[in-house]
Order: sequence, then C-alpha cells, then structure tokens
Amino acid sequence: MEVLEYLAWVAIPALLLIVHIFHRSRLFVVLLCTVNIIIVWLWYNPLHPLFECSSTTTTMYPDGFDLQALNAIADSEASDYYVIPRTDLNAMILDAIPSTTRPWVSNLDRSYTIASANLVSTMIEMDRTNIQSYISEFYDCDDFAFNLFGDVRSVPVTVFVSNKAPVALGVVFGMLPNGIRHAANLYVTLDDGVVCLEPQSDETSSCDEMFSSIDTIII
Repeated sequence: MEVLEYLAWVAIPALLLIVHIFHRSRLFVVLLCTVNIIIVWLWYNPLHPLFECSSTTTTMYPDGFDLQALNAIADSEASDYYVIPRTDLNAMILDAIPSTTRPWVSNLDRSYTIASANLVSTMIEMDRTNIQSYISEFYDCDDFAFNLFGDVRSVPVTVFVSNKAPVALGVVFGMLPNGIRHAANLYVTLDDGVVCLEPQSDETSSCDEMFSSIDTIII
C-alpha cells in the first residue's frame, strides 16, 4: 500500500478514533480531519506534482502494422493534416451520407485528425481484419467493422498522439440497397472526404453507393 493511501485510510482514521475516545479534543480532531482531506486530495488529484507514476504497460497494437513506415508517411505530409472538432466532423459526414438519412452519431472523442488518403489507406492495407473468416451470427459484419476500427485506432502514429486526436475512422450501421442491414466502416481524409469501407474486403465506395440509408455512426 502506498504511503499516502495508508495515511488516508488507516493511520489517521485510527488516530482520530483514539483521540475521540480518550481526549475528546475538538481542535485536534479538526486538525487531523483537515490533514486527512489534504492527503486524500493529493492521492486522487492527478495534476498535483506529488502524483507521479510511470506506466508499467507497453503500448500494444496488432501485428502487421509497420509503425516506422506509417510515421514516415505522416511526417512527410503532416503539414497538410489538421485537427477538426467533432461538431465539424459530424457536419462533414452528414453532408456525405444518403440525403434521406439522419443518423445517430456517437463521438468517442472531442476532436479528430484529418489525414491523407495515403496514410489511412496504408493503415487499412496493413490491417488484417479482411483475412478473417466470416462466421454467421458469431463473427459477422459488425465484428469485422469493430475489429478494423479497434486495430487502426490503436496504432500510435506520432501525429495522432501529439495532436491528441485520433484518425477520423469509425463504424457505420445501415441498410444496403438489397434491404439487408449491414455494418461497415467510415473514414474521412484530406483527399477523398468521407468514404465508406467494407472491412471484409477492404473495398471502398461513397456511402450513398454502399448504403440506401444509415442510422448509426460511431466514430
């Protein structure tokens, strides 16, 4: 147990109990309570300089991604990239999807990096989601979409990390022209704008070509 945690939850409460039983000194009790509050604040306040810890975990991302190559691409193009707030990103997406659609959009982040089609397509090519086997009702369209989403978004490309804004890629749910519900991916780039991606094959198209209607977007 850390020293601050021990003081906050064991030592000082025990001392308070002893003082209350044997001395009944209100001033001392108030003093101890104040000290305990300060200790608890120090323990739980991550902005305080005493709250410093080093991570014991290693950043992991799926096999197949060449982080050095991705950073090289990003570094050569980064001056063109820009960070966009979620409200502006949502407006871009809503302008590009079927006009009869007004989907529910769930933003997982406050802002996003709009990168090049070159970088995003390279990340998708490196991803191995498309080589998985389709298993009906077990590993089907939504699993493919969330798997690619998780893989690509977990790669710590330096520009995304420094911007504190991930690549603008998410999951989209809607109805195909043949009337079947489907899940796929959606991303936004500098060159191509809003693009829908079939994660089972890595084929891309405009969202209004892939879907007749879209009801949910998670990004």
